[in-house]
Amino acid sequence: MVDSYPKLAKKGIHQLSKLMRNMLYKSEDNTASLSEELNFIKSYINLMKLCYGEQLEICEDYSVINNESQIPPLLFIAQVENAFKHGVYSTQKSSIYIALFEVGEYIGLKVINTFFFEEDDRLQRLRNWTG
Repeated sequence: MVDSYPKLAKKGIHQLSKLMRNMLYKSEDNTASLSEELNFIKSYINLMKLCYGEQLEICEDYSVINNESQIPPLLFIAQVENAFKHGVYSTQKSSIYIALFEVGEYIGLKVINTFFFEEDDRLQRLRNWTG
């Protein structure tokens, strides 16, 4: 990417460095606000969009009411990262659905990678999915 698309590579390196710096600081804290965690997830997703380009479709649903709830830092990133690691390929169209939602006093995360669905079925399942 660096040789072929230097401006894009520069942007990606900058985004990655911000993510890594954020991880270093967050790992020292006991809690983080849900809005901080959501921003971190969105930054990670933007970096992945940069890497995979048009081969990747991401559907996001963040229907959390209390964005200032305190949670352990970096609680959700492992699940989001695994969706990319185990379900997205640069040579084939892939889809990921990420939903963060509240159920009473609880916060839930649902992440679905749909690489293994049949092509005709993939987008329909994503669009019909509910938390």
